Parts: sequence; C-alpha cells; structure tokens
Amino acid sequence: MAKSIGSRNANLLRLVEERALSKKVEGKKAEEQHEEQQETVLPYLPKDCMLKILIRLPLQSLSSTKFVCKPWYNMITSDNFVDVHFRRSESVLIFQKPVVSRTPTSYQPEKSNTFSVEASLQPRPSYSSIFDNRVRRKFYIQFMEFKGGKIETERYNLCCLGKIRATCNGLILLDNDLKKGGLIVMNPVTRKLIALPAGTLCRPHNESFGFALNEVTGDYKVVHLFRDELGYVSCETLNLGTRKWREVNGPAFGVFGWFGYRPVSAIGALHWVPQINHSDCIVSMEVNSEKFQTISLPKSCTTHDGIVEMGGFLCFVAHDYQELNIDIWILKGLCNEAWTKYHRIMRSVIDMVPHFCLRISGDMVFRRDEDGSFYAYDFTHKVMTKIEREKGWFPPSSSCLPHVNSLVSWEKASWEYNSMMARSIGSRNANLLRLVEERALSKKVEEEHKEHQETVVPYLPKDCISKILVRLPLQSLSSMRFSCKPWYNIIASDNFVNAHFHCSESVLIFQKSVASCAMTSYQQDKPNLFSVEASLEPMPSTSSIFGKRILRKFYIQFMEFRGGKIKTEGYDLCCLGNIRATCNGLILLDNDMKTGGLIVMNPVTRKLMALPVGTICRPYEESFGFAINEVTGEYKVVHLFQDELGYVGCETLNLGTRMWREVNGPAFGIFGWFGYRPVSAIGALHWVPQIDHSDYIVSFEVNSEKFHTISLPKSCRTHDGIVEKGGFLCFVTHEELNLDIWILKGLHDEAWSMHHRITRGCIIDLVPHFCLRISGDMIFRRDEDGSFYAYDFIRELMTKIEREQGWFPPSSACLPHVNSLVSWEKGQNECD
Repeated sequence: MAKSIGSRNANLLRLVEERALSKKVEGKKAEEQHEEQQETVLPYLPKDCMLKILIRLPLQSLSSTKFVCKPWYNMITSDNFVDVHFRRSESVLIFQKPVVSRTPTSYQPEKSNTFSVEASLQPRPSYSSIFDNRVRRKFYIQFMEFKGGKIETERYNLCCLGKIRATCNGLILLDNDLKKGGLIVMNPVTRKLIALPAGTLCRPHNESFGFALNEVTGDYKVVHLFRDELGYVSCETLNLGTRKWREVNGPAFGVFGWFGYRPVSAIGALHWVPQINHSDCIVSMEVNSEKFQTISLPKSCTTHDGIVEMGGFLCFVAHDYQELNIDIWILKGLCNEAWTKYHRIMRSVIDMVPHFCLRISGDMVFRRDEDGSFYAYDFTHKVMTKIEREKGWFPPSSSCLPHVNSLVSWEKASWEYNSMMARSIGSRNANLLRLVEERALSKKVEEEHKEHQETVVPYLPKDCISKILVRLPLQSLSSMRFSCKPWYNIIASDNFVNAHFHCSESVLIFQKSVASCAMTSYQQDKPNLFSVEASLEPMPSTSSIFGKRILRKFYIQFMEFRGGKIKTEGYDLCCLGNIRATCNGLILLDNDMKTGGLIVMNPVTRKLMALPVGTICRPYEESFGFAINEVTGEYKVVHLFQDELGYVGCETLNLGTRMWREVNGPAFGIFGWFGYRPVSAIGALHWVPQIDHSDYIVSFEVNSEKFHTISLPKSCRTHDGIVEKGGFLCFVTHEELNLDIWILKGLHDEAWSMHHRITRGCIIDLVPHFCLRISGDMIFRRDEDGSFYAYDFIRELMTKIEREQGWFPPSSACLPHVNSLVSWEKGQNECD
C-alpha cells in the first residue's frame, strides 16, 4: 500500500513537470514564430533604405520607434546609426528656465511625464536633509532651434536643481546639488546620466569648467580651472572612464584675470579668453597632452569680440569700430599655426556679439548686446538677417550654450570592450587549443622579427646610425633606444653621450613654485610626474619634521632660445629644494628632507644621488659651485661659507668618494657678498665678490684647489658681469652706451684682452646672462622689465627675444644648463 501511494505521488509530480514544460515550449515556439514573421516582413526594405528613413525622424519619435521590433531596436541603438544621426543634427542653444519651488520634495517631479535628475539619483530623499527648510530654485531644461529664420523653443521634459556648466557632443555637465562640489554628466535626449565625484571646492566666480572629447583615446574629459588663495590658477581633469580627478600643471601665473567667458572646444583643445576686456591672447589647453599655452590674437579682444568654433576650427571675431565692419580670423591648428583672415562682414552693428555657428548650414549666429535679439550671417549670400522669435521671457546670453541633440553615450568604448571580453570568456574552453597554437606561433614570429632587426640595422654603418640618432630630441631618444639591442648599445655608449652633449644647445633651467601641504606634499600628485624626494624616501614617516609645516613644491622647467623666440618646457619633475648649481647637464639640489644635505641629479635621465651633510650655514652667507675636474674627470662640489668671525671657509666633495674635505679658503676680507653665482671656465670657478664696484674676481682652481684673485680691466658695477663663452672667461662691462667684452684664456700668466665692442642696440640696464654654446650668441636680460635680448657677434646685431605672456622667473633663479645624457659615474665622458 505504501509503495503504491509513493509511486502515485511520483507519477503526479512527473505529470505536473511535463505540463509546465509543454507550456514553456509552446510559448517559445510562438515567440519564435512572431520573430520570424517580423524578420520576413521587414527585410523587404534594404537596411540602407531603412537607415535613411529612420535617420530623418525627430528624436522624440525615435524614442518610441526603436521598440517597434527587434531589428529596428538593433539598428537605432547601433554605433553606426548614432554616428550618422550626430553628423546630420543641427546645432541648438540649450538653456535653463528657473522656477521657484520648496523643499523637502523640491527635486521630485511635479508632473508624471517630467524626469527629475536629482530624483533619479536619490529617489527617496531624507526629510532631515539640508534642503528641508529653504527655498530651492528648480530649472526646466529647454533648447532653441533656428529654422527658416525663426526660433522655436522646445522642452526635454527635464527638471534639475544644478546649473549647466558645459556641453560636448550632446552631453551636458551639470552641478550636482545633492553633493557639494559634485557634478553630473547626462544626455538630455536619452536621459542617461552618471554622477561624478567632488573636485576642488572653489567660489563660482573663481572657477571654470570645460568638457571635451579626447580625439586620440575617444574618452570624454572634464577640465576644472580654479584660483587658489595665493592667486595661482590650478587645473584638475577627470576622465569619464576612470572617474577620478587628477591634478595637472595649470597656466602661467597672472594670465587669467576673469573666469566669466566659457571655454570653446576646437582643434583638439579648450580655449579661454582670460581677460574681461582688451585681452591680447587666449589660453589653450590641449586635451590629449593636458598642456597649456598662450596664443596671441591678431587683434586685442574687446567687449563685443569673441571666439567660436566653426567647422572644427577656432574662429576669432573682431569688430572694426571705425569702419563698422566685423573681421573673422581662423586658426587651423595649435602647432606652428598662425591666424588667417577668413572673411569680413561689411556694415554691421557695433554691439553684435558672436554666439556660435550652426553645424549644417554654417551660418554664424550673433546676439545684440542692447536688446538680446538674434541675427544670422549667411557666408554664401553674405547677408545678415534678424531672426524672429516668440514674445515672452528669453534667457540671457551667458546662460545659453551651443548644443547638439544626439544619442551619443560616454560608454561606447567600454561597451565594445566588455562585449568582446564576454564573448572571449564564453568561448574560452572551445578555443583553448587554438590559443596555445597562436601563442607558439606568435613567439616564433617574434623571434624571427628580432633576428630580422639584428640583420637589418647593421646594413647601415654604426657611424651613420649614430649621426642620425644624435640629432633626435631627448624625448625621442628615451623611446628609440628600446627599438632594438644595437640601438640601445649605441645610445648608451660614452661616445654617443659625448657627441650628443657637444651638439646640444644651452638652455636656462628654473623652478616654478607651487604651494602644497606637508605630510604627503613631496609625493607625486600625478602619475607621470617624478618626485625627487619621493624617490629618495618612498614611505615617509608620519612623525617627520614635514608633518606640521607647509612646504613649497617646485616644478623644474627650462627655456629654449630658438628662432628669436623663447619656448618653455618641463621635465615632469617636482622637488622641494632649490637648485644651487649646474654642470654639463647635472644639477645640484638642496635636500629638503635632510638639513644641509644635497642631491645631484640629471633631470633628463632622472638619475640622482644623495650627498652627505656639509657645514650648515645661513643661505645668504654661503655659495655652492659645481664643476668637473678636467684632469681626473671627476665632478666636484665646492662649498664656500662665512663663519661667525667673518672668515670665509671652503670645503669640497668629489662625487666618486662622497666625502667632504676642508681646504684653505680665500684671504680674509675679500668676500663681501655671496649673491652672485660662480661661473665655471678655464678649469676654475669664478666669483664676483662684491655687490657693486668690484675691482677683481675670486677664482678657485678645481684641480689644485687653490684660490686666486684676478684683477679686472675695469671695476665691475651693478649691470656688469662675467659669463663663460667658448670655454673662456668673459667679462662684460658698460662703457657709456656701449658694451665692452673682455676675454681671459687662462689662469697663469694670462691677461685680459679686448674681444669685442657692442655699439648698436645697447641699453644701460642690459645684464649679461649666459652664452649659447652652438650659435655663440650672448643673452642679456633687462633689469627694468626682465625682457631678454640676444647679440649676434657675426652680424653685430642686438635683437629682442619674443616670449610668451605670463609669469617668468627672475634672473637670480635662472641658471645656464645643457640637456644631456651625462652621468657622474662615467669618468671617460670628459664633457666640458
């Protein structure tokens, strides 16, 4: 009986499972028949025809049309459809219409069909939040279309609390009013959004946001400029792929005077007009390299002038108030490009402000400053027409941003990557054998390629390869040396280092100070930034002396003098100590982690070494020299210091032994000031010992370590000085409105000889700075305004050197330098 009841229950359970399975199979068959019916009906139209039909539908229709059937959904959501639709979409002006509402449900939608940005981020608000007891200002997001000479205003059925900061390719950047300092990226058409973390908090009138696409990586980037309490303009960026803020080098000090103008995205960069009126330049940030530069304008930018993007290029619109014309200039690139005159609009109104350009028609839209009316200029017919608009409230010019209604998403690249990874994981077991075979084949191809390289490169003689490589810039050599083993051996050889050193031109090295907080201030704040102190002590102790004081961080940069212009570049290096001296591409730094310590470093190769502590003295009562002993080939550090009794002592350190050794100092009373840095020439270090009216110089012979006093042909005054020229010591003195140049060719039994007299282009406050190694030109700097001048000895011509606008270091902070591959561990280099 028990067995029959058990079998009956088992049969009943089996019948239930079979009926459920049959229903599931019938439903699946019905679904497949429905899909087959759709696939047999729709393919009567080719996909190209369907694409051309759907692409012409408005965005409101596409939102419902894509759910008609599966083929239409796949087509509308495909990357190809999104790209084609974006290229055919005309520009609009997006803006916000404010509406007063009260909390605690101020960011909840008042209408069922209205999408609230804040409600989607926080669907259930806390009634104890900070919004409960204050009146909030809510915004409805709308846009203006320019069609047939009329303006049509439409809504997205969106509401938000934050203001629109920037736009890019149909995406908008909003303030996140639920999180102080946070941001929101959103597509108002698809209503897809993402919350970004909070960046640096700043006052609204002291910051500016940019939003652009990195055309190299395909990633969207948010750029945040802000002014700190010291007046420096800093910059931080955020990639939407990583969603992490990262600090980058900001523009030069003093360039930005106002953040009211929104940046314009064009030619792969973001561009700001930095002054509220009469700005002679624009500040540009290249999106890929994240480097700032100032670009001079063809004419000073006044109140009604401006920059816009037109056809992918940067356009500058300037008013000619005398003739009532508008001139339009075009900039087609950042590198070695100049403004070109593109068009002139005749007989215009003086208060026409350029707003933006339409992407499809190409018309430029202006707005009058007097009444806010819009005008469109047709470049084809050369006609300016007023655009009709509806009566009622219209937003001000400052709150209208150029926009494109599109289906673009910031997750396109990541979606393709994730789908590819999912397919590979699903077929991993089936393709295991194929992967093993491919790896074996790839190793074989790699070995053949390596053998091919080793057999191809030697076809050129090593001398020819060396002469080619030695002309490459240092940035290229860092990557080229890893191309193959023969090239690595050539670039790392002593002969190549010497040849490259003798072909390298002189530069001026300096430090740009940036205030930073202690404890972790000397750790690198950017992934590609090399920190000197962090490399010496990667894991600092929390009880160190840096924990309770603010440190001053420096970025090491240099100035190149080419073609009558100054170009400033950086090494991507930061440090805490000051540069004390330079020699053959090596620099001597203060070790701020050890009082009295020093660091020797090559900023190009980033090789460094810490030196022991010497005699500790006050900074204004000591001087450091750095030179190479031409007899032994060793580098030597010379330290002069004044003790409490007024005697000047001296100690030296050879980099080979790294031990300080006391030597006899100069005679008593010779030194009156340590402000002049020593000059290395003719095997010695030379100091000007007095601040003014010095009749002699003090020289220290590097090999014998003996001091000499050498009389000058004329008393050295404030604007006179000594420099190294062609390996000899050169004394430059002012004689009325001329400059006399004297040469000393040796220490023993040598006398000063008159070398040259500069009679043209002389100014009484020209101070000699240094001489270029290759061209031989002498660089001067005016004491009045800090401008640079170069004297050409062959043409006997003094010319002013053009420089970028912004902050420039003082003369005392600039040291002559040579970018080289030299190391202190190779005595056979014998560089001088």
